[in-house]
Amino acid sequence: MTDAGLEQVLPKAPRKVTVSGVEVTIHPVTVIQLPGLLDVLDEMTGLPALPKDTPLVPFLVRHASGPLLSFSALVTGETKEWIGSLALDDGVKLYGAVVEENVDFFVERLLPAMKALIPGLRLVAALWGGLQSSPGSSGTDTGGPTCSDTP
Repeated sequence: MTDAGLEQVLPKAPRKVTVSGVEVTIHPVTVIQLPGLLDVLDEMTGLPALPKDTPLVPFLVRHASGPLLSFSALVTGETKEWIGSLALDDGVKLYGAVVEENVDFFVERLLPAMKALIPGLRLVAALWGGLQSSPGSSGTDTGGPTCSDTP
């Protein structure tokens, strides 16, 4: 196996960054963190889409600072309160390191996995749509009786 192939198999080493005089270890996302990651993703569900020609950093500051704070706490083991109390330059440094350390998780792993799910999701949606209405039904309630009251 080549070194390049071996790098893809072995987990990445955690990254260390010093902010406010404290060495913080940033870990790649792991399976044990999935429940916490799902909480972060729940925070992100209400975020607006990035408008065309909008700079990414101001958009993230306005709309994604909460989820980014939660994600940073998840992968560093630090509290949200501690991260939130950082000076702006230290916070930006930490966020940059967190994103750099975990960008492969989102771009190289999560995105392809989600793309692979799309055909299956389409099939489920088609099957679900077929279960919702039966052939020949009007789909509307006529309000009339379904059986006779007289024998």
